[in-house]
Amino acid sequence: MKKKFVLTLALVLMVAVTASAFPLEVTGAFKAGYKLTFNPKGVEASDKTELDIDSLSVSGDFWKVAIAGGPISFDKDDANKATLSIYLDKALAEQGMDMGDLAITVTIGNKADLGGLSVYSNTRNKLTGLKMDSKAGIAGADRYASSVQVDYGKMVSVFAGADIAAFDTAKKAMVVSAKSEPVDGIKAAVAYTNYDTNDTAGKGAVAGSVAVDVKALADLDFGLTVSAYDVYLMGDKTNKLYVEAKTVIEDITAWAEYRILDKQNDLYAKVSYAGIENVGLSAFVQLDDITDSLGAGLKTTVGGGANYKMGGVTYALDTSYVFDGTFTLTPTVKVTF
Repeated sequence: MKKKFVLTLALVLMVAVTASAFPLEVTGAFKAGYKLTFNPKGVEASDKTELDIDSLSVSGDFWKVAIAGGPISFDKDDANKATLSIYLDKALAEQGMDMGDLAITVTIGNKADLGGLSVYSNTRNKLTGLKMDSKAGIAGADRYASSVQVDYGKMVSVFAGADIAAFDTAKKAMVVSAKSEPVDGIKAAVAYTNYDTNDTAGKGAVAGSVAVDVKALADLDFGLTVSAYDVYLMGDKTNKLYVEAKTVIEDITAWAEYRILDKQNDLYAKVSYAGIENVGLSAFVQLDDITDSLGAGLKTTVGGGANYKMGGVTYALDTSYVFDGTFTLTPTVKVTF
């Protein structure tokens, strides 16, 4: 570890801890356990350890320094990121300017987010860790980027960003995006980039997403939301569509996502029950490549899980079965901080 980095990190942490005006905030989770896989060839065992740092930040009244993604480093090509966000509207308001509902945030740093705005629920990513296509599928976030976002209440948000450091290469990524909530219960967003990391031809992409809170619009007695996201890769000339529906009825939560990935269709559905104190139960079904249901491409997986929370620790046992004869048993313990 470089001495300069050690001294810099030590200074940042010392100031953050000792100065109450700049509190240090850390959130994340540690998960450890074993994955036991039973298949026709025998039994395979492997450890399953995950340390996920959701955020590590030091905040002031007008700025925020955020570091996330495992071992901390400020190298340009490292897998982690450190960014600075400046809240210009708050600083200008302190100078006597009436900003009203206008908010202006400028962000710069190692691998600052260069993804377009999206209103897609993306529950599958949040609950299973399965990636969609990066944030909104627009220009990968692994960038030293600069961006500005202007928000006017909930009516409209405009985002623009660029990877200025890559302007001497073929990956001159720029993103423009907008999001709006014209009425309560309906949100929409659009985005464009001239370079998308998911496009094998190295071209750009356009994306759009919409989210509808049916409960709010129809005054239902239960929760119901529907959202969709569509991205078109201009170089590959391929389209990807994601549609999700989610409902909450008392202690039962059910959601499903249907994906049309150009010529391949997938379905993931999950039901969870939280009606027992400190206990969580769930079951899911996953269908991969439904379009090849008459051939050998269709892959069906079913599974379930149970967890119990005690003393700040979640003890879980998850199972899954693939219809090729593979059965997986995963006991884990998890601490969230």
